[in-house]
Amino acid sequence: MDRLPLLLTLACAGLCTTGFSQTYATRFQAVENPLSEHGRWLNAGVDWTHLRVTNGVACGTQTGTNSGRDRFDDSYAHLAGFPPDQEAWGRASIAKPNPACHQELEILLRWTSSPHRTTGYECFARCVTGESAYVQIVRWDGPLGKFTYLADRRGADYGLQNGDVLKASIVGNVITVFINGVEKARVTDATFKTGNPGIGEFLGCDQGNGFASNADFGFSSFAARGIGGPLECVGASDLVRVFEDGYGSPAVWPTTLDVFGLRHETVSAQCVLLAHADLDRLTLSVGPLRQEGGTGLIPAENVRWNFVGGIFIEKNSPNRRPSSLSRAAPAWFPDVLTEDRQCALRTGARRAAYLTIKIPPGTPAGEYQARVTARAGDVSATLPLNLRVYPLDLPEERHLMVTEWFSTSEFRRHHHLEPSDRAGFFRLLKVYARNMADHRQNVFRVSLGLIEARRGDDGKLQFDFARFDEFAQVFWDTGRMDLLETGFVARFGDGGWSSREIVLDSFPVTEPDGRRTSMAGAEFLPRFLPALVAHLRAKGWLAKTLFHICDEPSDHNVMAWRQASELVRRRAPELRRIDAIETPHCLNDLEIWVPKLDHLATWYGAYHEAQRRGAELWFYTVGIYQGGDLLNKTVDVPLLETRLMPWLNYRFHLRGYLHWGFNAWTDDPLRAPGPHRGDGWHVYPKSDGLLDSLRWEQMRNGIEDYECLWLLENQTAQIQATLAPRVAALINPRQRGVEIASQVVADFQEHTRRPDVLYAARRQVVEETLALGSAPRVLLQTIPLEHSPVARGCVIEVHGWAEPGTVMTANDQPVPVAADGLFLAQIAPAADGRIVVEARRERGAKRLVRQFAEPTP
Repeated sequence: MDRLPLLLTLACAGLCTTGFSQTYATRFQAVENPLSEHGRWLNAGVDWTHLRVTNGVACGTQTGTNSGRDRFDDSYAHLAGFPPDQEAWGRASIAKPNPACHQELEILLRWTSSPHRTTGYECFARCVTGESAYVQIVRWDGPLGKFTYLADRRGADYGLQNGDVLKASIVGNVITVFINGVEKARVTDATFKTGNPGIGEFLGCDQGNGFASNADFGFSSFAARGIGGPLECVGASDLVRVFEDGYGSPAVWPTTLDVFGLRHETVSAQCVLLAHADLDRLTLSVGPLRQEGGTGLIPAENVRWNFVGGIFIEKNSPNRRPSSLSRAAPAWFPDVLTEDRQCALRTGARRAAYLTIKIPPGTPAGEYQARVTARAGDVSATLPLNLRVYPLDLPEERHLMVTEWFSTSEFRRHHHLEPSDRAGFFRLLKVYARNMADHRQNVFRVSLGLIEARRGDDGKLQFDFARFDEFAQVFWDTGRMDLLETGFVARFGDGGWSSREIVLDSFPVTEPDGRRTSMAGAEFLPRFLPALVAHLRAKGWLAKTLFHICDEPSDHNVMAWRQASELVRRRAPELRRIDAIETPHCLNDLEIWVPKLDHLATWYGAYHEAQRRGAELWFYTVGIYQGGDLLNKTVDVPLLETRLMPWLNYRFHLRGYLHWGFNAWTDDPLRAPGPHRGDGWHVYPKSDGLLDSLRWEQMRNGIEDYECLWLLENQTAQIQATLAPRVAALINPRQRGVEIASQVVADFQEHTRRPDVLYAARRQVVEETLALGSAPRVLLQTIPLEHSPVARGCVIEVHGWAEPGTVMTANDQPVPVAADGLFLAQIAPAADGRIVVEARRERGAKRLVRQFAEPTP
């Protein structure tokens, strides 16, 4: 309520400490009057009104028309058993905002109630927008109508809208109020030392001058958390952005970091430092990971941590629904892994720290433990770190082709490297190459402009490949690159991308007298291309080279593009051609098709047909020019989307991924990232190198997920190779990986938004790979694939191979196994859509489950 007209004197109350309960969360699903939830909510104050729950909303029961002190008979309820330091938040449900009335939603802190006495701190906001909005903090001093105004903030920045999150915290004597994670008010008051969190609602209709119903506004969800000590170190998924202002924080933070991985893999984790007092020189340390019950050790130097910094997005990416964004802009979005070794936090703030753990080859399988310790002076907090290492090795060989285009033109602007500093250039280029290889990028691009053309005295062209080779060798020397891309030999005509023309570039030539001239592409390329092929063959690079024609041809200029591509094929048939395309009509003039993801999703039938005819299919993304809510990499979309892209690769047998921006930075990529909203880079510049980003780390993690799917496929293929021909012909080694991948990427449009779903699928891939080697060995496949919709009354075709002598049933029906291990059966799914296959042999037993769904009505 707007209490400024009725400021009363301070009254003190002494209270005893209650019991200890750390967290509570609810979505108000039961219909109740009064709000109870099995006795967890309390209101002993007979002079005040109760809350009720209807239609999933906790709302008040005031008439809203009382006068005098009776108008302050707010509806409230509070919990019990919380420590003195606490925070609570609720999501506003405002069906009918009414500026003619005072509709207020309240978060209560250190609240107590008895028949004629209520004390605590009420933090509330008015349910309107515009200049009449306000946020206030009021101390309730006991009797009805006796309160003290502590803070009053007014104006358009202080109102509540439907769906907003109102949050308040109290730590020591500091009370802070937030709306959608943004601080709105802060005061200090030491009157009440104990009490519990709760919610309230005030409805004031100014003695009939306006009317509203309590059911028009309330809370649709609520959470509260007890706070212990000035500093907490808690867990968070590595797949979420942790906003420093608390936006989107969970009701309950994990109290351990639990991760898993394979030998020779880099895994990620994330912890969050919660400040309940002003803290300076806050830092982090992580000890070595020691094997439980064994001698295995992952040294501390294999664990890297970085504080996560933000990038400011002024406006959200276009073509996205609000529900598909991490947060509404303007806001600072976590992305950059900083080099800071210390930070300072104000009371109520939080800072994420991102951990990367390199599991060495040869690490014994098992459970490993360490502790993450946060410290600021004599204040510290610890968090257990648990890592499970599986007895599998992530392959060093790359099976997914990944390229991030980069530019050396940024070396001067952002790395302050002068063009004349040749040694510095190659030193920095090695940093780039090593960073890319460490993140499992295995395709790099080299400009054809590094090849110098000279005309001899006889008029013939001679080509000097020295600079081209030196540049390329930096990447080959990483030992982890598989393909080399060239630049382009054609461009759009007048009008740029919209031109109907694609024309061959002209190329510089040094004449015998030293003059620089230009030669038309139609004359230059027939001489250059055979020389290039001969050079690549001599270097052993020909089979590893991909040749570009022109970037992003579309239907309006694809015929001109095909002419340029045909010229390259005639003069250099050994070169594999690759281009990012916006057309399905490349026919036989392209070996590697790289459509943009929205085009791939829309025209998948045509692209899949090209794939069936022998074309290799990749995809690429360009954030702001990509339609729909498809997977994307702008900084304001969920971090999970970056991780899911390699799952999409596996799901649809897409052999590669191309992205246009590794380091296409603006002048200030943190504060002014420009219209691409961070999509133009995956790393951030520093004078002598690069800073990684959350997206770059998760891209590597997703590629490692792909390799786990490949391990499952490869293990299946190895078993398949030993089977009788009639059995092997029925086995598709990719099928099981595709089925598991479909749990997180159902199709181009639908994907999970839950990190736990992804990690459950990742664990399933690993454990099923291991299970293939244990007795009894079974390869189970179905038609249709698992998770497919199956009409009621239809049967599933179950087939595969089992070790001879295995006894099998499917949904309790016997399944005969032939002498060569073949089994074939048709099984009706159970009522819950499951097929349960039991396999028994003298050395063990297995239970394999496949889940199917009914078609969507």
